[in-house]
Parts: sequence; structure tokens; C-alpha cells
Amino acid sequence: MGILSHTWYLFSGDVEISSTIFQNSLPSVVEVKASTGDVESFGTAVVLSESELVTNFHVVSYIFQSVTNIHQDIKIRFSNSDEYYVVEIKHYDSNLDLALLVLENTQF
Repeated sequence: MGILSHTWYLFSGDVEISSTIFQNSLPSVVEVKASTGDVESFGTAVVLSESELVTNFHVVSYIFQSVTNIHQDIKIRFSNSDEYYVVEIKHYDSNLDLALLVLENTQF
């Protein structure tokens, strides 16, 4: 069975299994909202631990006059919440397009 036929089987298989995988994964993916003034970016991040998440660098940055800048305000929101939580960038690599985020307050 080739890769494409194996992938098709996975996605065309049992809907119940797909739904279970989705429901189990949902808590580990969050919405990221980053902004500076009128400039906004949206994306997702994956929870790595109680206080660390990983996202793409382009979600938390923007380009102005050919210069890459980090957004001033970066927040996350869990799928089961309407509340946003402030995060900070701990590390980033613009070449790999990755950013490690840290929750300022882990009481969520």
C-alpha cells in the first residue's frame, strides 16, 4: 500500500475514530492572537507543557518597512474558553519559523 492510498484510507475510514482523535487533540491546540496597534495576526499554537507552547514565528511577528518586528501584545485562547491569556516569547528562530511561548500566569 503506497503512501497516498494509506493516507486516503486513514481519512476515509471510520468517522468515529476521526472524531475521537479530534476531541482528544483539541485541548492541546490554542488560538494565538498577536497585535501591535492596528496590525493583527492570528494563528494556532500547540501546548508543550503547563506553561510552554510552540507556534510559527510569522504568527507573532510582522514586517514594517522591510523590517521584521515582534508584536507587542500576544495572547492565547483555549478552545473551551472565551478568555485570552497573555504569553511572552521565550525563544524564536525566524529562519525555522518557530517561536516558543510562555504563559505569564499558569492559573488558567
